[in-house]
Order: sequence, then structure tokens, then C-alpha cells
Amino acid sequence: MMVLGVVLGVAYEYLMYLRLSALSKDICSTSVMDHFGMVLLEICFYGRMISFSLAPLADDLRFLRVVLFSDAVVMIIGLAIGLLCSPDLKDHDHGLSLTEFMPVVYGVIVLIFVFRVLAAMCGTEPHVVQDRMWSAIATYLYLQLPSKLVWTIYLSVNCRIVSSDWWGVLFEGATLLFVLKASWRQRTQAMLCKLVERHRSERAAAGIAALVGDCDVVQAHREAAKRFRSIRLSELTFEDLATNDPNPALFNLAAPANLHECDAFISHSWHDNAKAKWKALQEWRADFIEQHGREPTLWFDKCCIDQNNIDQDLRCLPIFLSGCRSLVVFAGPTYLSRLWCIMELFTFAHMHRGSDAIEITCVCIEGQTEADLGVIKNSFSAFDAAHCKCHLPEDKARLLRIICTAFGNLEEFNAAVRRIFDDVGKRQIVLQHDDELPSSAEPSSFTSSSEDSNEDLEAGTQNS
Repeated sequence: MMVLGVVLGVAYEYLMYLRLSALSKDICSTSVMDHFGMVLLEICFYGRMISFSLAPLADDLRFLRVVLFSDAVVMIIGLAIGLLCSPDLKDHDHGLSLTEFMPVVYGVIVLIFVFRVLAAMCGTEPHVVQDRMWSAIATYLYLQLPSKLVWTIYLSVNCRIVSSDWWGVLFEGATLLFVLKASWRQRTQAMLCKLVERHRSERAAAGIAALVGDCDVVQAHREAAKRFRSIRLSELTFEDLATNDPNPALFNLAAPANLHECDAFISHSWHDNAKAKWKALQEWRADFIEQHGREPTLWFDKCCIDQNNIDQDLRCLPIFLSGCRSLVVFAGPTYLSRLWCIMELFTFAHMHRGSDAIEITCVCIEGQTEADLGVIKNSFSAFDAAHCKCHLPEDKARLLRIICTAFGNLEEFNAAVRRIFDDVGKRQIVLQHDDELPSSAEPSSFTSSSEDSNEDLEAGTQNS
């Protein structure tokens, strides 16, 4: 999008120079070529403005500032060309005295726009900078549209023509409507991202980490590479994972690892049954050993997050996920209601990794498998990120805003998550404990594991 914006910007400056040169000869010209040239000019100008503004996904504060600075530079260059090449009408008999004031009016509008852009660049929060950017564009259009309308009517009346400047009024009105409709901008950005921006996994994950941790993308990736750890499942016992109470000894069992060398990122909810989850984990481990002939290496929150630096590790979470070969979801009845579980799914979806890189095991309590599977399947089919739970409301609002920035709106993300589970469900049609279900029960499309009942665990700081 940025490259497209640059191309359109250069084309706009050249077309503007040609148009001003033509107007200096006859400002009342209304040939077909005049109308065609005006349409191209407006497409280049507003295409450039929108392309620049849609280029950033608010995941890099420096990139946002580059976009804003580029916008200001293009506008100033356009103003300079307009002032230097504005037509001299002293030798014309059209009596158009308003032309003496229009360059001044446009100059004031551009300076107001540049001032708003510079103010936006001073923001420290990416979403604040982006909001100010769109506000600056709206201000420019609010001022430019009425002045353009007055000039076009004045020109049409005095020259007794249908001025080609009416195209400018049309394009400015349409652009203002687009800018004011946040949902339109979000959908357009999401669509363009799907068409022209397939982020590399690390880049996408680093962008999310930067937003979560309010830091620079490069800094987030560098920090995650230093803090990434993994552990062998054979080194853990049920007692280690029975609760989410901090245990520094487990962190010492995990070893530093290189990104992309860990077999699986374990995604789970601490509110699901501990015994059922442990049994599911052991069954997954047995399958892995049978397929690969070795113990799996895992990223598991309780073992791989430094309890003395929880905040630092949490902001690296998306990059940790991208550094694992697969995402293994142990989904119980509470899984899709937990904020950090949703963020892990969001990271996976935003990285555009295929369904072959995710595994899903349903975590069900022995004796109530049918009921748990029903709850889990319903949570998949009716998934809505807006219903997730979080200890701090401000954290929930911030993380949902990140999701909206990347996907355009929550519904797009909800649909992406449903598609992930639909695709995985088609591959994982074997129910490990189908003998526990009555014959009338509908076969599940997910792998299930069950165990004795246990009380819900207290909320953890990681996958809460």
C-alpha cells in the first residue's frame, strides 16, 4: 500500500503541473481531455491519501509516523506547485477575480492539515496516532469540500460551462464519507491485507507483541529471542501442572531455546479440569513419540514464563507462539472464554498459518463427556471474542482493539476462528472416548479426553 501511495503521489504531482499549465492558457476549457485529466488527477490525489493511511496496521509507531510525514511532504509539494504555477488571468477577459484568492485559501487549508499531521506524529500510542491521522484527513476534507464547491459553481457560472472541477467535488465528497465511516475503513483495510499483505509469521507476531507490550517491533522480537525457552514433557508431573501457583523451580527446568526449534506451543485455560487436561496431554505425548520417535519439546506457560518478569514474557507471547512448529489447543468448556487463549488464537490466525499447524484436543471430565463436548462445540460455533473474560477491563478493551486493527472488526476475527476449528475438525474426526457417549450422541469432530471431576482452578496470570 505504501508503494502504491508513492506511485500515485508522484503521478499526482505531475498531473497537477500539467493541469495548471493548461489552465494558464484557458481556464474555461471544458474538453473531454480536461474532464479525463481531472478524473485521473483526483484518483491519484485521493488514492494516494487513502493508500498512505491504510498502509499501517498500527503495529509500528515509527511506520505510522513515516506515513504521516510522507503525507505532509506530498501536500506541501503540491501547494508549492500550485502557488508557482497558478494561472495568471490578467490577460484573460473572463472577469474571474476569485482566482486571486483560491491559492491563498488552499494554502491555509494545507497548512492546517500539516499542523494536524505534525500533532498526530507526537502521539505515543499507535492507536491514538492512527485516530489523529484520520481526524486530520477529515479536517482537510471538511475545509476543502466547501471551498472547492464554491469555486466550481463560480467557474461554471462565469464560463457558462460544466466545469471539470465538478469531478473534484464528487471525489472529495466520496472520500469524506469513506473517512467518516470507521467500519468501511476497517473492512477495506482487512480486505487489502488479505489481497496484498500476507505477513510473514514472525513479522505478524512481532507486530502483535509490540502492541501488547507498547514497544517497538524490532525491540519486541529481540527481547523474545532472548527469553524464549522450552521444556520436555517427560520432565513434568501432574503435581507440577495441577494448579497455576507460581513455582520458580519449574522455570529452572526449562532451557533456553532458539525460535522455531520448539515442537509445540501449549494453549489451554487454567479454569478447565486439571486431571482431564493432564490425561489429554499424556495422550498427545504418546502420539507424538509414536510418530517422531522422541520426546516433544513444549512451550508451557507455567514452566517457560519467568515469574519474576511476568510482564516482559507476556508481551513476547505472540513471538513465542510463532517460534513453535505447531499450536496445540487443549480446549475445555472454559477455553474460548479466556482472554489470553483468544489472543493466542488471534496470533495464529493473523500469521496466516494453515490448519495443519494446529491441533485440538477436547478436555472433558470423565462421566460428563457428552455434556462437556456439547458446551465446547457450542462455544466454537457461537464464538464471539467480545464475550471473553479478563481480570482488568482496560486490558480487554486494549486487546480487542488490537484484534479489530488487524481483522477490520471482531466479526471477521470470529469468522476466522470458526473456520480454523471447522478445518481442524474435518481432520480430527476420531473421538478417543466415543465409548463413553450414548449411541444417540452426535459424533464429535474433535479429539476428546476425559478424567475425574476436579474443582475449577483459580485464574492465572498467563492464560486467565
